[in-house]
Amino acid sequence: MKSVIPKFRDVFSEKKFVFLILLSFLIQCIIEILSRRSIMSLLLHIGSMPHIFLLNSLIVLCTFLPALLVKRRAFTIILISALWAGFGIANCVIMSLRGSPFTARDILLIRDGLSVVAIYLSTPQIILIIAAIVAAMTGVVAAYLKLPKCTEKPGTRIAAAVISVTVMVVTITGAAAVRYASDNASEAYENFGFAYSFTRSVFSSGLNRPEEYSEASVMNILLGLVGQHDIPERRVNVIFVQLESFFDPSEINHLALSENPTPVFSALKSTHPSGYLTVPVLGAGTVNTEFEILTGLDLMHFGIGEYPYESMLRETHCESIASNLRNLGYTAHAIHNHDRGFYSRDDVYPNLGFERFISIEDMHNVQYTLTGWAKDEILLDYILESLKITAGRDFVFAVTVQGHGKYPKDFDAMDFDVIESDEFEHLNSGSFEYYLTQLRETDTFLGKLIHALESYDEEVLLVLYGDHLPVLPIAAEDLKSGSLYRTEYAIWNNFGLEAADRALEANEISAYVLGLIGLSEGVITKIHQQYEDKSSRDEALRMIGYDMLHGQRYFEALS
Repeated sequence: MKSVIPKFRDVFSEKKFVFLILLSFLIQCIIEILSRRSIMSLLLHIGSMPHIFLLNSLIVLCTFLPALLVKRRAFTIILISALWAGFGIANCVIMSLRGSPFTARDILLIRDGLSVVAIYLSTPQIILIIAAIVAAMTGVVAAYLKLPKCTEKPGTRIAAAVISVTVMVVTITGAAAVRYASDNASEAYENFGFAYSFTRSVFSSGLNRPEEYSEASVMNILLGLVGQHDIPERRVNVIFVQLESFFDPSEINHLALSENPTPVFSALKSTHPSGYLTVPVLGAGTVNTEFEILTGLDLMHFGIGEYPYESMLRETHCESIASNLRNLGYTAHAIHNHDRGFYSRDDVYPNLGFERFISIEDMHNVQYTLTGWAKDEILLDYILESLKITAGRDFVFAVTVQGHGKYPKDFDAMDFDVIESDEFEHLNSGSFEYYLTQLRETDTFLGKLIHALESYDEEVLLVLYGDHLPVLPIAAEDLKSGSLYRTEYAIWNNFGLEAADRALEANEISAYVLGLIGLSEGVITKIHQQYEDKSSRDEALRMIGYDMLHGQRYFEALS
């Protein structure tokens, strides 16, 4: 009697296409459970968006279909399964460390990731990961050597090819029909699933060419902008300080601390122009906030998981607040207390118009945190030096790093008492106290910077803002802002400038700041300042952004 348990080779035969379907559903379920960290969350996702779950399963199935066309069928299926499992585990780990998902772009950032891996992972964890990778590779090699080859008639291969093409056409058609729109990568993965979102991150790069893109369309935008070149009316130095993982803890609802870790920033918010700043990232991806701040472009117009610093900006010049102010006679300085090659800043900054870049390699007497990040106070001398070494006006863009995660759980300095309701017991931890300690030191640095600038003999406008919220166990509903993608900004000056508080998006603030001092240099600046309707502004930014980074650069006619 024939056994009801099929032989191993039969399971992977061309007659068992149903097996690949079931395997695809199983892998899809495992990946989504890892991504959502909950079986219940997966069930809710399936119940609310079954078509999206089916589409993701079909995408996984498509990757298995080549196995029907090769002789090493069993090996191919095992290899593809291992890859999907590896992607799912990587996404789960990365989400826990930085709060944003794993995308294809992260593979390109492997060099930067390896440079900070020791901060995020302990030595035993690193050893365990290496051992797991070696074991997986050993298993794959063994499968290649041991598993039998399949033999089939030519007609079988033709049938397999027809099945493969049919499934792929259905999948591509379904994917094209999905209206894919999200404010950020985390939301995209949550709504549209890992397989679909990750696949989009593989094939979607840069800005898509607008259907109406032409020289006439670009010129129509340019001709609608008022003004050509600015003539500066006053001598105002402009300083931006991008603060790593910085935010005021009083923004957490129902939470009270025995001491305010950010008294300087809190005071600024009450006496100077300030407001919420909507940023494109959470927990990591500093350079994407930086990109929007400097260029005025919107990452929503780019591919999911895009890092322009690691792609087009390494080779392409792009208009920015630095290049705009250089056109007006400013000297543009970039300062960062971390490696100059991190996120390719050494290649990107010149393409954004910076003349000088001071990195950790150029700094002396640097002090470090327990987790190995440079402390921010080192920036003070280099910011002041940048103002003093030139005779004219200066634009200084400084990026801090001290508040960067990961925050050690066993930290216990007893500096802060967390006074909280029962619902925030999860914040009463060493990692939160460590984060508060770093906040306080960065806030102290800000106080020293403002004190030095108060007595500076030139007019200075200082913009301070958080690049993203830290990776802490808080949800959007725990925050007064109601969003994990809102930080805060404050604008200080030493010449009596006043302005109303207002909420801004990261790509709006540079044009807003220039407007405060009567400047409108640059095409993108003018679009932000002169387009009142947001949808029209977005269309113009998309058109000019494509022209600037991928197109014929017709915008230069305004120069």
